[in-house]
Amino acid sequence: MNGTIYQRIEDNAHFRELVEKRQRFATILFDYYAGSLYRLYFTDRPSRPAGWAPR
Repeated sequence: MNGTIYQRIEDNAHFRELVEKRQRFATILFDYYAGSLYRLYFTDRPSRPAGWAPR
């Protein structure tokens, strides 16, 4: 019985659309996150402006 219910859900066009949107959102979010890490760790720019000193 559970198999038929799951199959009906997976065959539903609205469900497939939601899965595609979720995958697209996850890809965009991962790209943003990976790009942020790349910018933080692999750029040569200092993280603080010149002349900044802790008090």
